[in-house]
Amino acid sequence: MEVLNQVINRLEGLQQETSTVGNSAASIICETGEFMRELPGIIDQLKQVQVDLNTKKDHGGNHDL
Repeated sequence: MEVLNQVINRLEGLQQETSTVGNSAASIICETGEFMRELPGIIDQLKQVQVDLNTKKDHGGNHDL
């Protein structure tokens, strides 16, 4: 679940950094560009969480959740 927490934290950070309140247009564009570069890795992390959850479901246990 650590991976899921990392992804959530990154998305919350993106939300804060791209808020139009208190951030310049240039910083929003910069942050969005940085996030887009990270996006393939984030998608891979989420896919792994999905595989892990499906594996636990298939084996009848999700005790670690």
